Amino acid sequence: MYLFCILCSLIWPSGNIGQVRQLSADQIITKCLAAYDSAKTYQATVSMHINYPTQKVTMKIKMRSVSDGAGKIRQSAGSSSTRIVRKGMPQNEDRVLVDDGTIVYSIDPSTKSYTSMPHAPDSVSGIFRNTFERMTKSCSKFSVSIINDKGKEKYKILGFAKDGITTVLISKDNFQLYSLHTVRDSGPNKGTADLVVSDQVFNQAIDQKAFRWSPPPGYIKSESEKPLIGNARQKP
Repeated sequence: MYLFCILCSLIWPSGNIGQVRQLSADQIITKCLAAYDSAKTYQATVSMHINYPTQKVTMKIKMRSVSDGAGKIRQSAGSSSTRIVRKGMPQNEDRVLVDDGTIVYSIDPSTKSYTSMPHAPDSVSGIFRNTFERMTKSCSKFSVSIINDKGKEKYKILGFAKDGITTVLISKDNFQLYSLHTVRDSGPNKGTADLVVSDQVFNQAIDQKAFRWSPPPGYIKSESEKPLIGNARQKP
């Protein structure tokens, strides 16, 4: 699950139907994170796109997790596919992660290698928490409104920072995160960063086979996992 902490994203729907006063941006974000931590099981696809002058990153993460009943992840599994372009040179990486509740395996099928580390307490909300914390620290002003997007009411949070604007869309009904979009118009990270969460399923049974893995014949254990292509893990 430790690989699932990288993020920032977008959707620019229209249809603003008025300012919201009963909930602040902080309150909406707090309810959003609590909704994820209260889930017994969680499945989703998280897509990230970063477009900076120094690099372009596209990442898709598919994940499944089971809670321990106290807000922490007991088991998880998923896959990540990453494409990075730096100085015109594309690089790709595909990984599979399996946390069986005791050991976390990070598997690279292309090289038939894997690393392992002890299971550590984590939460579903941890996937998004760091991104929200950076946003609230960097933005000096927030506005909140309700929009109607494709028949669904959503909170639209705008965060205003010195170097740009962040737009967050969260469900008004169940506080699920839809997207987060950052535009920076100055500084070394001038550009855009987009995070979109889709195919979200809560509290549906997941086959335990998803959380089991053992090295197939020919797979080699690596002592340490190499960082993802340069500094591409940097957070937007």
